[in-house]
Amino acid sequence: MALTKSASDPHIISLASAKYLEQNFPFSVVIATDSTIISAGRSLQKLLKDVKGKRFSEVLSIIRPTNYLDGFEGIVALQNTLVILAVKNRSDIIFRGQFIHIAEINTAVFIGSPLITEIEKLNELQLKIGDFSFFDAIPDMLQLANMRKVANEDNEVLFRKLKKEQQIARANEKFYKTIVNSINEIVFRTDKEGNWSFLNPAWESIMGYTIEECIGRSLFEFLHPEDVAKNHELFLPLINREKPYCQHKIRYVTKSKEIKWIRVYASLLYSDDNSVIGTTGTLSDITLEEQRQHDYELISNHVQDLICIHETDGRYLYVSPSIKQISSFLPEEMIGRSPFDFFHKDDQEAIQLAFVKMLEKKSKTADIITYRFKTKKGNYRWLETNYQLLWDAYLGREVILTTSRTIDERKAAEEKIMLALKSERQINQLKTRFVSMISHEIRTPLSIISLNAEALRLYTDALDDKIRKVVYDKLSEIDDEINTLTGLINEVLTVGKIENNNIEAKKKPGDILELLQQKVDKHNQLSENRKISITTQGEPFPIHYDASLIKQVFDNLISNALKYSPDKPSPEIHIAFTDAACMIEVKDHGIGIPKYFQKNLFNTFQRADNTENIRGNGLGLFIVKQFLDLHKASITCESVLNQGTTFTVTFPREQALHN
Repeated sequence: MALTKSASDPHIISLASAKYLEQNFPFSVVIATDSTIISAGRSLQKLLKDVKGKRFSEVLSIIRPTNYLDGFEGIVALQNTLVILAVKNRSDIIFRGQFIHIAEINTAVFIGSPLITEIEKLNELQLKIGDFSFFDAIPDMLQLANMRKVANEDNEVLFRKLKKEQQIARANEKFYKTIVNSINEIVFRTDKEGNWSFLNPAWESIMGYTIEECIGRSLFEFLHPEDVAKNHELFLPLINREKPYCQHKIRYVTKSKEIKWIRVYASLLYSDDNSVIGTTGTLSDITLEEQRQHDYELISNHVQDLICIHETDGRYLYVSPSIKQISSFLPEEMIGRSPFDFFHKDDQEAIQLAFVKMLEKKSKTADIITYRFKTKKGNYRWLETNYQLLWDAYLGREVILTTSRTIDERKAAEEKIMLALKSERQINQLKTRFVSMISHEIRTPLSIISLNAEALRLYTDALDDKIRKVVYDKLSEIDDEINTLTGLINEVLTVGKIENNNIEAKKKPGDILELLQQKVDKHNQLSENRKISITTQGEPFPIHYDASLIKQVFDNLISNALKYSPDKPSPEIHIAFTDAACMIEVKDHGIGIPKYFQKNLFNTFQRADNTENIRGNGLGLFIVKQFLDLHKASITCESVLNQGTTFTVTFPREQALHN
């Protein structure tokens, strides 16, 4: 018998269809597209008065699954899915079943029955076995059938009812098949030897076998060989009538030799004389669920990081097994407790602020915090935690996911480094004070020597020419040595200031071409035979620089170019102004710098092997690099041994304009 709508009102199913549903599916509910209850089964009407005409959500609420759409569309979307319903304001009445969408009349039907496992509950709800139908949630119906031993009177009614309903089922085979064929779980029946006597179409989609090739074969043929004995053991309490049903997980093997995890729900079938004639129930494919659970357990049990799920107030909902390795606590000892019970008191304020900020911003991006965590033994371990706010669709609320790892070794190393840095700073400060003191002490005798040398010159007029020349030469040598030593002292003091961050670049816009020309003119005046040339390219633009520091930079580079290229062509300076930068090349044709040494070029007290016979202290290029860093400028070197060296100083145009 097919469901049909009334000719007078498409909102109302035909009287015959309504009567059929009410009698054969006593707890059924027929729902219209506006979610109004059109019809209700006779037992549901007995249990819940006056439900017809009310909206579905006024009478019943869906508690599983939790994520569904409201209204008729949401109900249709749940068809072929196991659903759990609760009666509004009656939390003690729970229904289990599924929705079927009857496309011909665009109507939804709930087919199910109350979850009742005790005869006392049946009496409390004033229901009898006769109030149930053969079609009602097959496993639950079979479970109730087993209660006949404690309800003899109801048993007789049930047997008569079953016979009558079987006749009705045969008369309405088309509608029955529509329901059974829509279920995505395998509905089965076996004889008492365990041979399949009935399988619905879900068997073919899950197992890959046709129903015809399986009817009459033993269910044990389809079990995983390692699970045959286990399955027999799990069925024994049911076979021995020690319990009304059995429910367990077992492995089946499909036609393509694929292993499927199946959840079995089975009850016994009885004849009229109460003899066992077989079993019936459902088989649910839970392979994906088992795989996910396996993956989850594999990760949780073997990952070294601590993974936790928290309520938004911090309380632990889940703690991975790695907590034992980290703190000696067991996961179950942590559930429900606040992590603030374990944070070091000096870290709690920072953690509290971080979590409040996350909750206020509703940020779904991950952040990191480090803190000390108290172990079961009372000592503290350093943890680094990545925390993130998430929406848990299963719980229907926000939770916090944290992943933590121990960083004790890193913290110990950091502490050692900090102590070493502190010690190094102290040593550097002592060194700087010592160098400064020695430098000042040396300056005094140098000044006296210089004054005395100048005084000696005043007395050379009384000497004959030959002696006067010798004295003048010696006094000039003294002046040269004094200047060299004074330069060394000045550079040492400058290095000390750099190391203590006591040098500041006071930058102003200036003409770099003019500054370089002044430096070149100065050096050209001091050199009789060698003249440095300057060439330019591009349109000049102002550079922001500290004149005193940049003068020292190019003094050093030009001096080096002359000093390390004796008897060679004069050095050259080329200035290029581009859209991106101002680049200044100082090029000589001298002795060059060995390849291996170039990486140490800008370190203190570093001199190449080929400079042993040329005066220098290894500080000049270090100072050059530091002064250029203060201007966010760069310096590079290209050199070929015995062919020459080119230093390139680059001022980026952006820095030049906005520094």
